[in-house]
Amino acid sequence: MPALQEIQHTGMDPRVRIFRFGQEVDAYAITTQEHLVIFDTFATPELALEMMETVQADLAGRQLLVINSHADWDHFWGNSIFTASGAYPAPIIGHENMLTRIRDEAVALQTQQQSDVRFKNVQTISPNVTLSGGLKIHGGDLTLELIHTPGHTADHLCVWIPEIRVLIAADAIEKPIPEVGANDSLAQMRQSFSKLQQLNAQYVLPSHGGTHSPALLQQNIDYFQMLEEGVFQAIKHHPLPPDWLTRTDLPEILGLAFETCINPTGIPSDDSPFASDFYRNCHLKAIRATVATAQAQPSQNSVAQ
Repeated sequence: MPALQEIQHTGMDPRVRIFRFGQEVDAYAITTQEHLVIFDTFATPELALEMMETVQADLAGRQLLVINSHADWDHFWGNSIFTASGAYPAPIIGHENMLTRIRDEAVALQTQQQSDVRFKNVQTISPNVTLSGGLKIHGGDLTLELIHTPGHTADHLCVWIPEIRVLIAADAIEKPIPEVGANDSLAQMRQSFSKLQQLNAQYVLPSHGGTHSPALLQQNIDYFQMLEEGVFQAIKHHPLPPDWLTRTDLPEILGLAFETCINPTGIPSDDSPFASDFYRNCHLKAIRATVATAQAQPSQNSVAQ
């Protein structure tokens, strides 16, 4: 079992502390004059507790706040230590769309608990402070702007810290590619990219991929632009098979195989949840969503018939 690590990025403001659990996920502790803000709580309460014990000295004289980026299991299953009966009671902030998603998490949690003992103490704890759009948290020296960035999921939030130009992007962007939530959410994802690009961040911190380079955002934008152009050219010259929506070889049919579209550098080769097979599936989902979007456009739909 990997250990929780604190990650240092040269030049980054030390008030943003990065914690990483193996190849699974990163979470963050941001210290302002008035608050200690925890952004995501890992996949278990034990991991969340370990992070809190590491940053406990930063709590002195500050209010503890917790932000959930979204309701994917690896980002919020440690919430229970922040409840009223937990070790570190605090308000838990999330988008209102999390509430619906969490209600649907019961089966996933049961499956995980049956297959892996490390999830035995997980409870699906919902945020007790919800928002429908964005929110600003004024911390005295730093401002945390919560930005609604749907696309990966409908409830997704990023944090922008303008004073130090740090964007904590969670799963809105990802190395090598983010996962599209559904075929009809691709347009929202690309709109979220544009919203984040306008920030002109100096550091971009995704939850997966181990990078802080602002170039990652442009790489994600370029990837989906490449898919759009490739899909358009493919369906312009060749009809789609009638079962394209369920074909697992759709990337190869369209000439957009994983190996030709994705730089494998940095993708885990082990059995972690975010290894090569995961990103192959993300690529397949991205192509399906791109085809669905192209099919819905009248100017291209006539070509594809």
